[in-house]
Amino acid sequence: MQVTALPNVAVSIDWSEINALEARHVNQVVTQIGNPTPDGLPDGILVGIGVVFPPIYQAANPEAAKKMAEQLQGTSLTATAHGRFHMSRGFLDALIKTLQTTADQYDSIVSQVEAAKAATSGQE
Repeated sequence: MQVTALPNVAVSIDWSEINALEARHVNQVVTQIGNPTPDGLPDGILVGIGVVFPPIYQAANPEAAKKMAEQLQGTSLTATAHGRFHMSRGFLDALIKTLQTTADQYDSIVSQVEAAKAATSGQE
């Protein structure tokens, strides 16, 4: 049986279902190279994303805070996993590019807002 590849076609992607998902805070990431396939090449990349919040503790004075910090030293916190994704190396490149573009856009907006605030505060 011979398989023929389809020609490339342009399609749009409807992302409207994304609004049904809860946006979650994340601050941890773990990545892994996929297991080797029979030809020895890695089977893509695995990315896990989650969150770790610092432990809640209250100290009445600096000595109590120091003691609590000493007790926490060397302990382990468990990440709450929010997602694990398997992707190709090519998709990883596209993801990196998209994230970098978004980071650049974010930085540009922050710079514009800070410049506007500085200009406003200089006028007073």
